[in-house]
Amino acid sequence: MTFNATLCALALPALALATPVAASNVDLRVVGSILPDAACSMTVGNGAVNLGRINLSDLNADPTKPTLLGERVVKMEIHCASNTRYALLLSSTSQSAGDELDLGLVSAADQSKVGSLNVLLDGGAALVDGARGYYTFAEAGDLAHASWGPSADSTLPLRTTYAMGFVKTHGSTEAPPAIKDASTRLLVRPSIKPSNDIDLSNEITFAGDMTFEMRYL
Repeated sequence: MTFNATLCALALPALALATPVAASNVDLRVVGSILPDAACSMTVGNGAVNLGRINLSDLNADPTKPTLLGERVVKMEIHCASNTRYALLLSSTSQSAGDELDLGLVSAADQSKVGSLNVLLDGGAALVDGARGYYTFAEAGDLAHASWGPSADSTLPLRTTYAMGFVKTHGSTEAPPAIKDASTRLLVRPSIKPSNDIDLSNEITFAGDMTFEMRYL
């Protein structure tokens, strides 16, 4: 049994070479859904995180370097009706080919890459059943026979090729145990490609997304 929560980074037309005063709000929108018979509920954020206004003048003055849009912190919470074993898997429809870390920001017009979207787990932020928790990983695939860990509490990037779980001890190589409540913070880091690599002759609408799938073990 699985269910998903989706976190989307969206941008309205924002970059226009001919109209340097043009700008728009850039939002990080969070939506989620729970299956009626799901044992757990998962929330990622509480609505929208405003990334601010993007003008051409906001782009990196060096056209060979990307523009960092600033880190945003999004809280993730998981609550189960009873102790439950699960893992989380990350996927994205905007992901850059061959890059398990960059979830991508792509043009709505032609799906060309406009920027990058990286997500990390905040070190030391995990809580498991009210006590300090730790992150553990295993290669995505047959999680019933996966090799996990060792667990850690440092700031770690999320990858689409690995499953993530919560454990209660540091350095554990055990699979995620049955837990009731877990929470942590996600560090979301969007950026725009170097302006030399983007066609700025027209306005660009771009978007990115990430989906967290909860898989019961």
